[in-house]
Amino acid sequence: MLSLTGYWLSTNKPGDQPEDCQDAIAFSEQGRVLALADGATHSLHSRLFARLLTAEYIAQREAGAFSVEGWLDAARESWLRRLREQLASGEAPAVVAEGLRRGKPAAATFLAADYSGAIGPQGVRVDLMALGDTCALHFGSKGLVKSFPVSSPEGFGYHPNCISVSQSEPPPRPDFLRDTFTLTAGDYLVLATDAFAKFLVTAARDHPRVLAEFDRVRDRAEMETFIAHYRSDPVLRIEEDDLTVVRLQARDSIEDWSFPTGSKPPEQAPSAPRAEPEPAEPVTTPTPSGPPEAAKPFDPGVSEGSAGRQDLEPQWPKYFFGVLLILILAGLVFIAIDSRQRVALLAAELRATAAVGTNLLAGTTWNLASNAALSAQISGLRQDSYGGDDREQLSSLSAMLQDIADANDELRAEITNGSLTNKAFSEQLFRLERAVSDLKNHLSRPAAEANNPTNALGGSGTSPAPNVSPPSTEPK
Repeated sequence: MLSLTGYWLSTNKPGDQPEDCQDAIAFSEQGRVLALADGATHSLHSRLFARLLTAEYIAQREAGAFSVEGWLDAARESWLRRLREQLASGEAPAVVAEGLRRGKPAAATFLAADYSGAIGPQGVRVDLMALGDTCALHFGSKGLVKSFPVSSPEGFGYHPNCISVSQSEPPPRPDFLRDTFTLTAGDYLVLATDAFAKFLVTAARDHPRVLAEFDRVRDRAEMETFIAHYRSDPVLRIEEDDLTVVRLQARDSIEDWSFPTGSKPPEQAPSAPRAEPEPAEPVTTPTPSGPPEAAKPFDPGVSEGSAGRQDLEPQWPKYFFGVLLILILAGLVFIAIDSRQRVALLAAELRATAAVGTNLLAGTTWNLASNAALSAQISGLRQDSYGGDDREQLSSLSAMLQDIADANDELRAEITNGSLTNKAFSEQLFRLERAVSDLKNHLSRPAAEANNPTNALGGSGTSPAPNVSPPSTEPK
């Protein structure tokens, strides 16, 4: 047979005192009817109104004569009577007296859960009635099954529907929403006011890791630690508001569970001890002598009292992404080293190419200078010293020299543009130098015969060589 085990917790917003908390919770003697209310922050004495709503609801349900109209009328009349009594006795603060005089209303959201007589072998049926954004959340083995009455984070706003009361105007009739959850073994039910309900709905949709941590919370002390941690978490934070939460677990048991309603925990049958504690109101325990122990930080792993429970979160993603990051870093280092070596080789090739280009340009400059000297020598010869045939030969040789100079100009342009290799240049330069040498040999004979008539008649003589140094035999 299924039964429910659970605990509850109510805490004020950070910076406020416990007596400033505007949430209220009440439950029946057997713990199977629960009521939560969240007083609106800017309404008049909403803390008192929230407490009256929950207390009056439980009282009428236990009396067996419940009606929505009778319950609301009784809670509203009690609120007006209390404020008037405080005003008459002078105990009411000035802000309350002024608000009551002006007809400022009190308002609160509300949620009731009823599972009396609904526990059986097939499941636990929970009947719900709600107004506003105080929610019931059904969790199963695959996470959040349903949230009522708000089902998405965007559904929580600053102006939810509320039950209201005012001295000057008749209150509107609230339109309550109703639903039914059926819990099977292993499921659990959470009742929570808006701040924590929105946190859980957001975690179920966007942060499964956080929801897995909440699933491991097993008692009231761990719930306090969990809430304190996520009050300041940078990724998913509980909004600064009063917070009340009830957690009920459905499990197989022969016990007839009773929700803790007083300062004492419920009695337990010796033959069937509970696997999990069911704390009631916080009880002050004596502190042992010596310095107090430091508060334990929130541990998202396996909590105390749950040793041997398998962690629900898979661990392989952590190692996978770590190894992947190491491989990426190693690849980047290899690429950097390889790029550095390639840059060094490229720089060496550029230096060698520059040296070859310098030598080629130097050789071309020398040949051009040599050819220019030969051209000047030819131009200086007196053509009237030669016969007709010689003058024709001289003109032919001058044309040959001009062709050689043009070829050298083209050779130098190719070297400058980088379109000529060292081997091709050496071969072409050798041909040009040979042609220039032949030209010089042809020019030396007519020049000698012109300067020496005897030689012109067939005598022997020598002619000075042109004032041009021979080209180097080393390849340029």
